[in-house]
Amino acid sequence: MKTLLMMTTAGALALSALALPAQATTVFATTTTLAPGPNFTWTNNGAGDTGSGGTLTGTGSTAFSFENSGPILNLLTFLPANFTFTATGVNIPATFSGAPNDLWTQTGLNGSFSYTFSGTTGTTIGGITLTNGENLLSGTFNNAWIQGAGASGSTNLAVGNGGVMHLTSAVDPAVATGINPEFAYTLLAVTPNFGATSPTAALRSFTAKGDGEFSLASVPVPEAATWSLMIMGFGGVGAILRQKRRQAALPA
Repeated sequence: MKTLLMMTTAGALALSALALPAQATTVFATTTTLAPGPNFTWTNNGAGDTGSGGTLTGTGSTAFSFENSGPILNLLTFLPANFTFTATGVNIPATFSGAPNDLWTQTGLNGSFSYTFSGTTGTTIGGITLTNGENLLSGTFNNAWIQGAGASGSTNLAVGNGGVMHLTSAVDPAVATGINPEFAYTLLAVTPNFGATSPTAALRSFTAKGDGEFSLASVPVPEAATWSLMIMGFGGVGAILRQKRRQAALPA
């Protein structure tokens, strides 16, 4: 009952944020952070958080899962992986929406990410043999955004907001030809909360914890404000479902 209530509340938040028709997407990979504590850091590029840009970095141990990628690749779930992420923007001050959402936005972030298999070389699942250090998924991107209010938000790349991404994978080479690839990372427990020191400054430096989701979009996406609020709503549901699936996959 508690889980159902959490899912219902998160779903209600997401639905209340919808201002445009829901986008049609196919999720092909998700990640679940394994280490406790924050795994993302945003660093404002000016003294005293007065800079007009900054860098978002992410690193740590995570579990990587393929989804909707065919019967064999779908067996590759909760693979141990090392995760790196970096995105930088310069001369781009943050913007603030004001009431009622009080949403902060940082645009124009360019960078890259990677997930490499950290398990034992020779691990075989569904006929696929993995090698330690193998590229599960990596990519480069332009025009990612950070958005959030209070202690919750996301960093995302959406084609509807001008985002462009190029992917590679040694395990699933087909992702390189995927149309309109996107990503969305929840940013939770943001400390200190989203904000800026002045109207001409980037977001203040903060730490956060986040999981990622990668998808292919088949129709125009909602504008970033709607997308971010959808993530904050559905992020709670996704986290619950991923945790339940992970528990079911663990040996008794």
